[in-house]
Amino acid sequence: MKYIKDNYNDTVQLRCVVCGVTDKFDSNEDNSYIKCTNCGKEYFGGYDEL
Repeated sequence: MKYIKDNYNDTVQLRCVVCGVTDKFDSNEDNSYIKCTNCGKEYFGGYDEL
């Protein structure tokens, strides 16, 4: 019988879908809004959308 792991330690690199940068993002306090400072793309769904 296989068990699903409870704790994952993998990291994911976020990338803008428009310009492809991975390190130029601004966000509000609770990360529900993200903006790429390179191209200006806004993610109104926050990190879940990005």
